Amino acid sequence: MRPPPPPFLLLLLRRKYLRFLSSSSSPSIHALLSDPSAATSLPSHRLNALISSLSFKSPQYPDPDPRPYALLLHSLVKSEFIPPARLLLVRLLDPSNSAPFSFLEFVGAVADTADSESGSFPPAVDVVVHVCCVNFKNSRLNLHLEAFWAFISRGFCPSVRTCNYLIWSVVKGGDFVAARKVFDEMSKWLSPDSFSYTPLIELKCKNGEIKEAVEIFSEMEKKGVLPWVIAYNVLLDGLCKNRMINEALKYKENMVKRGVKPNIITFGILINGLVKCNRFEAVDGVLREMKEMSIEPNEFIYNALIGWNCRKGNCREALRLVDEMTSKKIMPNVVTYNLIVKALCTDGDMIQAERLFEVMLSKRMDIHVGLFSTMIFWLVTKENRLDSALRFFREMVGRNLRPNDSLMTTFIKELCKKNMHKLAKEVWLVLLDKGFGVNVVTSNVLLHGFCGLGNMKEAIGLLRVIIDRKLGLDRVTYNILIEGSCKEGKMEQGLMLRDDMIKRGFKPDIYTYNSLIHGFCNLGRMEEAVKVLNEIKSEGFSLDIVLFGTIINGFCKKKEIDKAMAYFHDLIDLGLKPNEIVYNSLIGGYCREVNISKAIELFDDMKSKGIVPNNVTYCTLMHGFCKAGQIEDAKKIFKTMKETGLKLDVVSYTTIINGYCEMGQMEDARKLFDEMLSNNILPNKLTYTVLIQGYNKTGEREKASRTFNEMVERGIVPDSFTYNSFVLGFCESGKIGDVAKVFDEMSERGFELDEVACTALVHGITKPWRKEEACGEPKP
Repeated sequence: MRPPPPPFLLLLLRRKYLRFLSSSSSPSIHALLSDPSAATSLPSHRLNALISSLSFKSPQYPDPDPRPYALLLHSLVKSEFIPPARLLLVRLLDPSNSAPFSFLEFVGAVADTADSESGSFPPAVDVVVHVCCVNFKNSRLNLHLEAFWAFISRGFCPSVRTCNYLIWSVVKGGDFVAARKVFDEMSKWLSPDSFSYTPLIELKCKNGEIKEAVEIFSEMEKKGVLPWVIAYNVLLDGLCKNRMINEALKYKENMVKRGVKPNIITFGILINGLVKCNRFEAVDGVLREMKEMSIEPNEFIYNALIGWNCRKGNCREALRLVDEMTSKKIMPNVVTYNLIVKALCTDGDMIQAERLFEVMLSKRMDIHVGLFSTMIFWLVTKENRLDSALRFFREMVGRNLRPNDSLMTTFIKELCKKNMHKLAKEVWLVLLDKGFGVNVVTSNVLLHGFCGLGNMKEAIGLLRVIIDRKLGLDRVTYNILIEGSCKEGKMEQGLMLRDDMIKRGFKPDIYTYNSLIHGFCNLGRMEEAVKVLNEIKSEGFSLDIVLFGTIINGFCKKKEIDKAMAYFHDLIDLGLKPNEIVYNSLIGGYCREVNISKAIELFDDMKSKGIVPNNVTYCTLMHGFCKAGQIEDAKKIFKTMKETGLKLDVVSYTTIINGYCEMGQMEDARKLFDEMLSNNILPNKLTYTVLIQGYNKTGEREKASRTFNEMVERGIVPDSFTYNSFVLGFCESGKIGDVAKVFDEMSERGFELDEVACTALVHGITKPWRKEEACGEPKP
């Protein structure tokens, strides 16, 4: 250790600063620097005020020697004016204060001006190191380490307490090597205690280096240092987190033998470790030991037990533990609720989960975004509780928590499925207004919902929002809109979307072209459909069976069967295999032309190629036979369907019933209708309509009326075609008064008189025996 400065040097320094103070505008602070002992006569608040005014930015300050400041620091510390001493250090070491000397120069001055009475451990050294640890811990300069090693090099060492604090500070920064060096150096000067070893053990445990942590702990014991409870807790925690539960239990036993009393944290660490290792049978023993020591479980221990039961799906026991902790005045915290609510969701008990979730909301607890997402997802996908899901969603975004993209896609999809498109759009817009953004998949789902509803105006409006707000869009976005436009017959809009798609850098794919072709075919605009098909070829796309099927079906519906067959041969020439859809279209085309022989020929060709006819195939043939008046052949087809095990449906029955009705065989038609009911196949609107029409044709008006009433009683709403059948029947029988009742009912249901109904009515009232009613002449 260096000897203290000679008295004549201190006297010289004081004289130097007395001359400096004569020209200073702040004599008070300089008076302290010239005579540090004067500080002891001032109150603490006055000292703080003077030191706070210290600044080196004034041009009146020359380049002062750091020694007067060091002497002032010693004086303050020796007089136990620690807060002003710390403030002085902060002002001197603050880089923004522009001190004219370096940090190490000041540390050297503190060492040089230390008196001999303090020996190797002057208290000012502790204050300097401690201030560096506390006030400059975020500094990249590592002032605390620089101060320590500077003092060591001058023969001074901080106290054990300060060294321990320094080690803790270095450990917090994750630098074990530097911390160990400090520990080893302090060991040369002082005797480390349990506080000295603990941070080193903690860092090793944190890094998963359990072996090294155990070695340090053993080193502490070999040195005769009795570990304190925190040292044990740190090691136990590291062992438990690495699933070394048996070793942890051994150290706990050793702890008790050495007279170190475990605390609540000790037991909490052990219980949490046992639970995570599924050693639940040992938990009871730990709890009994706690009871014997009069230590009550805290929320940490209860949460560990509750979490274990939740993971095992034992929600009832978890809830019992919640009631137990509440009875002991230990209030469940956010961790408790998060554990149980998530477990209840997994268990499917959404009623209980929602009840507890509501408690969390009412208490304004911090709820993790994942729990919000779990609740909303289960309410949407499992419970179909969209109202509650929507309320929780609003609460979630109100807390500035962003739902994940997958959840929002599912939520909007389910809202659209339930025809809640307006709410789906509201959810979408809320995300945008909150600045959360929406991914392209979620937007596409919403667009698909409106397109499926046929609301293309709304869908196009959403596209404008997407573009204006620079949200993500892709080829799928445009394909959805093009398909929706084409289904609604808005082909020009579909073509404009296709052009905009290309303009934005998205190349149309086979799905795009298929939608356009399908739309043109549905409208019978086959020339334009063929034009799109040729465009596909020119773009280098391979034509598939779906495209050919669409074109063939379009020509068949337009009764251009020859062109349909030409494309049929083209697809075969390309090596494509026709499927049942293509054959069904062609068979239907020939049946429309009542060319039954060609239809049967295709039917046989289909079977010869191993393509199994389906319900549509057989129903199409039955319809063709019925249209040709070959009801017996239609009955054979129907019988074949039964024999081959095909599931007969309402379409199958309605087709053959219609054939009977067309032939006037109403008794057979009714028998088949009753058979359908006995097979639990419910008739539809068309089934009833063909029966009503058949009865009217045979003049059985009462049966037609009874059938109509039966239809209404089953909740099937008649359409204009059904009403027209009645109007025709009543008009032919001269029951004009009944026709008026039918018209009133049509008006109530929102149907208007069409050309067929009006013509039938005029025809009925202009018969010779009702001519006076048509002319408005009164009866005689």
